[in-house]
Amino acid sequence: MTTVEFKSLDIAAFVPNKAGVYIIMNSLKKAIYVGQSATLKNRLLEHAGRTSEQSECIIREFPTEIYYNLIADEGERLKAEQELIRDLQPICSGEVRR
Repeated sequence: MTTVEFKSLDIAAFVPNKAGVYIIMNSLKKAIYVGQSATLKNRLLEHAGRTSEQSECIIREFPTEIYYNLIADEGERLKAEQELIRDLQPICSGEVRR
C-alpha cells in the first residue's frame, strides 16, 4: 500500500484519481476508517474537506495518514474493503457490506 499524509494538499498532489481501497489512520497507527472508491482522490478530498457523511467521526479521531491500494475491478475493491473492515475494525466505518 502507498502512504500519504491526511492533508488536502498532499492528497491532491500525490493520490491518483483512480479506483482503489484506502485506510485512514490516526497518530497511534490505528485504523479509523476503511473505504473504497472509483475515484480515490475525489473521495479522500471529501473526507479531508469534511464533506462526507463520515467526516465528523474521522476528524474527531485525529487522522494523520492514508494508506491506499489501486484496484480497478469493483468486485475486488468491495471484497478488499470488506476484509479490511473485518480485520481492522475501524471505529468510523459501518458494518461490512453483504
